[in-house]
Amino acid sequence: MMKEKILQVPKTILIPVSAFIRRYLWLIIGISIITFFLTIAFYSKDVQTRTVGWEKSFYVSPYNIQTKNVKIAARGNLIAIVYEGMENKKNAIYVSISFDGGDQYLQPIKIADTSTSIDQNPHIAISSNGHIAVVWQSIPVDDPNTRLFYTYSTDMGATWNDPTRLYLPSETELLPGIYYDNRNFLHLFYCASKDESFNLFHIVSKDEKIFKPPEEPLVKISRGLRGAFFPTVLFLEEYIYIVWQGKEEKEDLISDDLFFMRSSNYGDSFSERERITKGKFNDGSPCILLHKDIIYLVYHNNQDKNWAIKLLKGFDRGETWDKKPITISSTNADCYSPKAVISNTGDLVITWHDTGEIKPRVFARKYSIREKKLSPIAMLSNNRISARNPVSISIKNKVIVVWDGADRVTAKYSDVHVDPPKVYSLTHPEGKWLRSPNPQIEWTPPKDESGIVGYATFINNLKDFDPTIQNYDRNIKKIRIPDLENGITYFHIRAIDGAGNYSRTKHYKFQISKNPLPMPVISSTTHSEGKAEKSRNPIFQWSLDESIRLKGFVYSISKNTITKPDKFTTDFKAEFKDLEMGRYFFNIRSVDKTNLLSRIASYEIIVEKAEEIDTEAYNQIAKGIYKEPKKEKIKKVIKKKPKPSVDIIFPFDISHNFNESSFDVQIETKNINEKMIIGYSMYLGNEMQMPADRINQNEKTIKISDIKSGEYFLGIKCRYYIMRNKKKKYYWTDPIVKKFSIQLPPEVSPVLSYMDSISNRIAEIRVVVSVSLMALIVSIATGFGTKLSFYTRLFQSRINRFIRML
Repeated sequence: MMKEKILQVPKTILIPVSAFIRRYLWLIIGISIITFFLTIAFYSKDVQTRTVGWEKSFYVSPYNIQTKNVKIAARGNLIAIVYEGMENKKNAIYVSISFDGGDQYLQPIKIADTSTSIDQNPHIAISSNGHIAVVWQSIPVDDPNTRLFYTYSTDMGATWNDPTRLYLPSETELLPGIYYDNRNFLHLFYCASKDESFNLFHIVSKDEKIFKPPEEPLVKISRGLRGAFFPTVLFLEEYIYIVWQGKEEKEDLISDDLFFMRSSNYGDSFSERERITKGKFNDGSPCILLHKDIIYLVYHNNQDKNWAIKLLKGFDRGETWDKKPITISSTNADCYSPKAVISNTGDLVITWHDTGEIKPRVFARKYSIREKKLSPIAMLSNNRISARNPVSISIKNKVIVVWDGADRVTAKYSDVHVDPPKVYSLTHPEGKWLRSPNPQIEWTPPKDESGIVGYATFINNLKDFDPTIQNYDRNIKKIRIPDLENGITYFHIRAIDGAGNYSRTKHYKFQISKNPLPMPVISSTTHSEGKAEKSRNPIFQWSLDESIRLKGFVYSISKNTITKPDKFTTDFKAEFKDLEMGRYFFNIRSVDKTNLLSRIASYEIIVEKAEEIDTEAYNQIAKGIYKEPKKEKIKKVIKKKPKPSVDIIFPFDISHNFNESSFDVQIETKNINEKMIIGYSMYLGNEMQMPADRINQNEKTIKISDIKSGEYFLGIKCRYYIMRNKKKKYYWTDPIVKKFSIQLPPEVSPVLSYMDSISNRIAEIRVVVSVSLMALIVSIATGFGTKLSFYTRLFQSRINRFIRML
């Protein structure tokens, strides 16, 4: 028998094959192990997807700082976030700043070192001029009790003052809150133990440097009140509203209730406390907001065994309160630290954290103030990471929520706003009256983080209307509107995003005039229709029921026939004067804003008298075939335009001689636009001569001076232009020359003038001497000779005086 041959594989082949198999076997085992551990590590019974209406969360603080007790404040686009942090086992207070509404944050700034690891509970505020203030509680080295510290920045957080301790007359202080009013005064509210009670206190600083210690607490602890804690403060102009938590004895049970106080003078005085929650259960952690004179209060409550979030409304700024609150959280888990803000859409966004899972989680819910509805609850945090104590602000069309998230400051931005669509119509542009009643309206969807899911639309004649029901899905972007009525109609549309936000309403106006307007109704206060009246000055007036589509009227008045109206007016009255005797028809039509004319309305009047006409004649007049009496044709006389000319105005009558050497002559132009005058050519001389073709006078006043006696000729002509075919054509007026004469008085020599004056004086002396001699003769003749010597001396003295006068 032949031996069976055994096939043997060479060792050089077996070794590579076995190594290849082992390598891939180990690779499969490794992948399986990694897959198993990844599945265990990332397994959760809740599927994690991006919450509709909220962006992906991110960290504000760096990884190397362990953080807690975060607070936030905003003013315009300036956001400041304060929190406690521990780096390299050293505790401090940090602030993170954003100047662009939260798009980017600067590296955190350490504003104070703290020597203790207890909760510092920092609080932050921003003034209208960019100052930032921070207050916190801490235990000083030399004091076993909790005290308050604060610091502030005057340059939007770039630099900070050294921390300052507040020395207050109390045993211990904690839970501070700091605020700026509209005067930029700094207000500090805090809780303190004093006189064996725990109470609320309020102090104010006008310069951010000096706080005056309080004289007395805000709340009078009496009538069974066991204390006041955890205030929430709201500033509005000079008003301050406070809700706080306190214990009041009730029968055999002591529970926490919420109390309300207000001030109308920046906190100089406060009203008496008012208890706004009642019941055998606890209310705590209040937070208040004001919107259109309604105070919205959110708080936690344990009426349903577990702690739940409630919402209560105070009307007329807290004058009256709802008796029954609205439940915000619907989980069986305990919910804590509620906070709320008003979004730019007027909705209330409420946040809190609960302890329903292994680790706390942050939630949010929106309450529509307009529709009084609650949105579904949205979980903002990751259920694998601890998250608690959310705080929020509303800025730049969104709500920003930050919270303590596993030793990191975590933030998330909401999508609580959606822009309206852009609406247009190619067939019916807005603002234009058209006759077609079937417009096509189109719109462009806005961009939105949650996506557009549909639109709410409505059509009516109301200028302001907000549709609330979605009637088109996101794929519809244009519609045809059939048979609109005459007048103005509005198409209202709002976009709806995936978060359930409604945009503001876009109102698109259609202006339709598809039918002619009715005829005007005519009346007259001077002429009854069809009856003879003596007045030759008729007055007509008319009315029209519809005015929205009305542009105006066209009218005419004609004798013995109805003519087509052709004179436009927007008035409702017309007057005519001095009409001739006869029959007239006043004709008028309505004109709508598309220039569509109504039928003609006519009104017959008779001035003084007219021949009677029969029914057939009226029918012919109505049909426009009535033959009027022939009228003599009147040739139109075309008046020629007056010729441009100049004239010379003298200040004297040139027909007589003038006796002055200087005077002003005025140039007067006729039938020439003053703006088109370039200048004048003037001639002045003793011979008759025309002015030359050159401009030597620019003003209308010619000043003539130092002229001598004689005859003169003054000539003037004007240079001007006329626009013809957008070009200037230059012309001279016809010249005008006028003759005048100057006759100056003869000149007198100064010597001769002096001699004349001497002669006049001597003549005067002669008269005086004659009078004196006559007096002397009379005195002698009348028997006064004994006094002759006296009169002689008197005469001599007078003669001497007259000689001196020379």
